[in-house]
Amino acid sequence: MLMSDTTFHLDESLTGLAKINSIRSEMEDRATWEAKPEAERKELESQLSSAEANTPFHTMMGRSHVKLMKEFTATTKEPFLTGEIVGRLAAVSEVLAVFVPDDADRKGAIRRVDARREYGRHGGTQDARAQSGRPGEVCL
Repeated sequence: MLMSDTTFHLDESLTGLAKINSIRSEMEDRATWEAKPEAERKELESQLSSAEANTPFHTMMGRSHVKLMKEFTATTKEPFLTGEIVGRLAAVSEVLAVFVPDDADRKGAIRRVDARREYGRHGGTQDARAQSGRPGEVCL
């Protein structure tokens, strides 16, 4: 169950971060943004608001679950070496590989979202900002 929850939260977190980044990028191009029909802009703004509301929770829970899995596997290795469990751990790894490509550090397109407003005072963000090394950014 821990691995399923971990996969779910990581998937939701990374999908939300990508959506936030994508919509914000669209909004920055004022001419293109204003050219979109009002209904489409409202829909994108609604999606952005939803992603901004939900992503911090999934980010915090995903990080927490990964930390817990790391602690479990450090102290008790054998249960995590069975065929079924290895496959499930590989699924978690695949989620990360799909959403956080090797060049994510250079592009910063998915791993980092300007998080001053969204993550400001929510739990776990001080630690996340300290790890990212950049003020106002959260690193998974």
